[in-house]
Amino acid sequence: MLSFRIINVKFPPFSGGPQRMLTSVRFPSRVRTAEACIRGFYAKFTDADHHYHQLEVFLSEQVGVDGREVGFSVYFALSDFSHPFDDKYEGEIEVLVIADLIDDVANETRIERPHISERS
Repeated sequence: MLSFRIINVKFPPFSGGPQRMLTSVRFPSRVRTAEACIRGFYAKFTDADHHYHQLEVFLSEQVGVDGREVGFSVYFALSDFSHPFDDKYEGEIEVLVIADLIDDVANETRIERPHISERS
C-alpha cells in the first residue's frame, strides 16, 4: 500500500556556507521502500536584497528506511556575486515522501488448526 507524507524543512538565517539538515518522517506501519522528492521551496536573503548567484536545493541520493521511519538529508545553499556565503540566507523546502508500506496484518503468521470432525 502506498502512503504519502509532506514535510516542511525550515532553514533559519545562516551565513558561511551550504546547509544540510537530517530529517525523518514516521508512517503508520512498517516501510518496505521509500523515495523522497522536492515539492517546492522558498529561498531569500535575510538582511537585504541581493542578486542571486548560486542557489542549490536537493535531497540526499539515499533514503534510509528503519521500520516505520524514513530518513533523508536536505541540502540548501544561497549566495550572491560579492563573496560566497557572506550574507545570511534562509528558506523552507517542502518534501514529498512516498512509501510502500508493509501490511502488518496481512503478513502475520497464520496458525492453521486441523479440522476435527465430531463423531456421534
